[in-house]
Parts: sequence; C-alpha cells; structure tokens
Amino acid sequence: MEKRYGSKRRAKEELFARYANFIYLGNGRYGFAAASQFYFDKPIQTFTLDDADKAALLAGITKSPSEYSPSATGNEKALRRRNQILTLMVANHF
Repeated sequence: MEKRYGSKRRAKEELFARYANFIYLGNGRYGFAAASQFYFDKPIQTFTLDDADKAALLAGITKSPSEYSPSATGNEKALRRRNQILTLMVANHF
C-alpha cells in the first residue's frame, strides 16, 4: 500500500474515502454524500459544527441501515442511535 499511495496514512485515507462513498445508508442511498442529500436535503460538504447532530445520525446508520435509517413511520431508533454517537464523541473528546 505504501508503494501505491506514498504512506500508510494516505493509504488509510484512501480506504476510508472509498468506504464513505460506497457504504449503504438506507433508502437506496450509498455513501454519506447521497444520504446527506436525501435525509437532510443538504450537501455534506456544507456541514458545520452546528450540524454535528446530522453527522452523528449518518454515522449511526452505518451499524444497521434497516434499523437506524430515519423513515416517515418513525425516527425513535435513529434518534436514540444518534444520541449514542454524540455521547461517544463527547466521551472521546471529539
């Protein structure tokens, strides 16, 4: 990997970028950018610190998209998972 990407760090960044673009996030959406546009009608590139709740909700969906993706019938599980993610972020000083 180092040979191809120049460093371990760059290789890890590339792997994460690919993962972030192809992971299934429910409702037929693949990748964080598509999910952000679908769930919030907002490009992920425009997220600010005030959008931490939205980012945490997207991160929470990855565990089980069928279980945690927001839907018209109910968002309780999605919001509970979002709150878990926010709690973990605080505990880890993010």
